[in-house]
Amino acid sequence: MKKISIILVFSIIVTFLTSCSLVAQPEAPVSTEQITDTTESVEPVFEKSFVPAKEALMSEICGMYGLDTILFKKIQEGAFLYAASIADLPETTSPEQVVLAKRLLCYDPELFFVKDLELSEDGLSVNIYYNAEQIQAEKARQELVNKINGAVSALTKSEFTQFEKALWIYSFLSKNISAEASDKLSLYDLFVKNKANSFGFASAMQLLLNEVGIDSFVTNSAEGDCWVTANINGEYYHFNPFLESRKNHGQNLEFFGATDNEMKKDYTFWLVQDGLFETACEKDTFYYMRNITGYGVDFAQQAIFYVDKSENNKIMKCSYFLDTKEPVFDKRAQDMVYYGGVIYFADIENRNKLCVLELSTGKVEELDSIFVTRMYARDGKLIYFDDVSNTEGSLIIG
Repeated sequence: MKKISIILVFSIIVTFLTSCSLVAQPEAPVSTEQITDTTESVEPVFEKSFVPAKEALMSEICGMYGLDTILFKKIQEGAFLYAASIADLPETTSPEQVVLAKRLLCYDPELFFVKDLELSEDGLSVNIYYNAEQIQAEKARQELVNKINGAVSALTKSEFTQFEKALWIYSFLSKNISAEASDKLSLYDLFVKNKANSFGFASAMQLLLNEVGIDSFVTNSAEGDCWVTANINGEYYHFNPFLESRKNHGQNLEFFGATDNEMKKDYTFWLVQDGLFETACEKDTFYYMRNITGYGVDFAQQAIFYVDKSENNKIMKCSYFLDTKEPVFDKRAQDMVYYGGVIYFADIENRNKLCVLELSTGKVEELDSIFVTRMYARDGKLIYFDDVSNTEGSLIIG
């Protein structure tokens, strides 16, 4: 397979995230509430210097976009010091170069608080505008780094396989982050405010995968969406948590480990520097996950719980390493959510009423009598809907 480096803007942040700590919870969906605070390990924001590896990556990215590396580095360093403007610009500086620099700058985790760049009328300096005062920016940046640290260290300290690492990260993003179309969202918005565009989703997944030792890169389509292509056990597959979140709030696994042919159902083609990109991943390794809904993962049991639409909507348990599956009990569900050893489900035999199953005891209890057509979990809440009568309900689950 020919691997091509593409849109690796977000990769610039990999080098500064070398110490991360979070204790993973074995159940999915992974909640942002499970992230451990790591405040004591955070470096002061305005005392960090550029490392050679970061500079090399910046040079590669600038070359890919045709941006003057010297100009970009000057803007980075000026913003890093919270300067109002920078001077002594290279001769190649132009309004187009400044606009491009702004586009690339917004995904630097240390500089997400930069609001705008503007070339002066005489073309001799670039003015820098900020979203927050310096002390507020430093506090926000620390909060951001804590979140990223927390989201990575569970996997670096565990014995997870590459498959489990990819599944953990994919679940974390698709189940917890809201998909939005805005092009003004930064890394801070994703990890702290739980919202992102397609490039944010893809970049975050690439960062987390690379941090836990899985080779990956961002791919973008002619339609404008982005996703991650990653090497899982020697084969490259596509992962699109943005589309998963947007379509089903992370309830399904339609775009986890997708082949080229599967991705072409949603995208005409995707772009690289010299034409079409083919991963050559024709194996349907993860195809068994496609016809399910309401999945949740228990990593301690090495099992996925889900509603199997190909098995008359039975609630199933799949032991993913043993490649076996079995019904959890004799109930059928319209949809379900697995959370902390408990299954919340819409009981088809009981007019889709919301029920809960305690797996440890086998006890089933009715929670709400509305006709539940779909549900998902986010921010420690179970949110469920009756699309027939346009009714919505919620309850706290964690």
